[in-house]
Amino acid sequence: MKILIWSISLTVSLFVAANASAEAVSGFSGGGYTYAPYSSPGVALLDSFYFQYTGDDHHITSLAALPQSNGQIMLALADKNNDDDYFYSVEHKRRSDSGIITGSFVDFCSGSCLYPLASPGAGYVFALRGFRFYFRSDDHHIDQIGIVRESNGVRTYFNDKNDDDAYVVYVDYAWLPSWMVERTGQLTGTDDGGGVQRAVTSADRAIISGFRVDFVSDDHHLQDVGVLTRTSDVQVYYEDHNSDDDFSYLVDYAVLW
Repeated sequence: MKILIWSISLTVSLFVAANASAEAVSGFSGGGYTYAPYSSPGVALLDSFYFQYTGDDHHITSLAALPQSNGQIMLALADKNNDDDYFYSVEHKRRSDSGIITGSFVDFCSGSCLYPLASPGAGYVFALRGFRFYFRSDDHHIDQIGIVRESNGVRTYFNDKNDDDAYVVYVDYAWLPSWMVERTGQLTGTDDGGGVQRAVTSADRAIISGFRVDFVSDDHHLQDVGVLTRTSDVQVYYEDHNSDDDFSYLVDYAVLW
């Protein structure tokens, strides 16, 4: 089921808590990597991301939504030529609460890999801050994209149907004190192509803890991909230009106080 987004432009908003705000960026890129100002105070917790080629669908080399330490955010949806126009929309919740632990890792992988990552202890909740994927040589059809926290580490996915192409993944994450989190949840299912909308209570206070999208049969060119937390629902997009290929999805989320 294709969900139409009438207005996906995201704007900065303030939450009730004095230590919470939001930051968003959206626009159009002429291709390759784009760097936009992104410098609000606080730890950036990934809220929503959406990328769409504005023309046809394409192979993929790079996908990124990664806040930088220099007050910018790295954005990318690209094949090997870095010359295809795309739309981007990314939002983070900014939090300045005491007790947040931040970290990052880089992994070199083919298909799917588990990066060992221990919890700092009881009473912490895992959250994503940003990510960057890229194939180390050439571009490819895509089958799976994802970052999922497991009991003994973080598993990443970036592959075509053969699972044999080397990629690099950067993951920025945070451990949130449990008192910051009202509840956690997981959405799973299969959609018949395009996008799916799932009701989530207080989705406007949710952040993304993990995600995975997976074409059910074969791999494909990519037209758009995204996970968006909205007022009362979460939307997931994954498709080529025909919007007719079944995909499965998993979204881990945390609703913040």
